[in-house]
Amino acid sequence: MIDSSNSAECVTEPEVGDAPEFLSAREAAQRMCVSRQTVTDLLNAGVIPFYPFGPKEGARRIHRSDLAAYIESRRTQKPTPANETAAPRRKSKKFAVLEPGRKVQKRARAKAKAG
Repeated sequence: MIDSSNSAECVTEPEVGDAPEFLSAREAAQRMCVSRQTVTDLLNAGVIPFYPFGPKEGARRIHRSDLAAYIESRRTQKPTPANETAAPRRKSKKFAVLEPGRKVQKRARAKAKAG
């Protein structure tokens, strides 16, 4: 979920020389243009690895490479044109095609035949 209050602070291309090796949840959220809570949820779920820091290890820091790996894992492939390599179409189990452009639920059709 994108946090609109952070949208003005999004950092899409960090300066490599200026970027710290470890990032806070807030800094990671700015890099991904999401809320800090979203990053915290990902950390709690174990989706993004982190390192505990501080005297009671309460501060969690994310390594830049771990954040980059997570972002890369979320990349989607560019869709191909339908005429090149389209996935085979699956038949709908819920709907039956009676005539082109008109679908009726199978249950309704079965009840109509029975009654």
